[in-house]
Amino acid sequence: RVMTLAFHPSGRLLVAAADNELRVFDVASGRSSLRMRTGPTGRNTPTTTCGLLFLSDYTVVSADSRGKTCFWDGQRTGALKTELTLHAAPTLALAVSADEETVYCAGVDPQIHLCRVAERRDDGASTKWVRTVKRQLHEH
Repeated sequence: RVMTLAFHPSGRLLVAAADNELRVFDVASGRSSLRMRTGPTGRNTPTTTCGLLFLSDYTVVSADSRGKTCFWDGQRTGALKTELTLHAAPTLALAVSADEETVYCAGVDPQIHLCRVAERRDDGASTKWVRTVKRQLHEH
């Protein structure tokens, strides 16, 4: 079952999230070009990806039921660039700044985390992301 989708800004590629994996598809041909494995949450519990972004530098950002936000190479290898455990409960939503330097993550817990690019290759593609700010929205 497909839970969420995101287009690359070019419109030529699409990333889709299903249980325990992400796949990048060529829109014109419909063929899958990359597969990224998120891994299970527990012994018989699949990881559900709740949020996706596909950035112009071909970074795929996923938010999942483990409370993790992951940054993947969505162009060449499908390799995991950075994995951040930001929430104690599922991460449900992602948003990106206009310059694509900051990703915002929100989840079941009342927090918003900001992640920024920490390193880039010579071609401009991001290679490492870090959490920079955590905001507590409210307390009970």
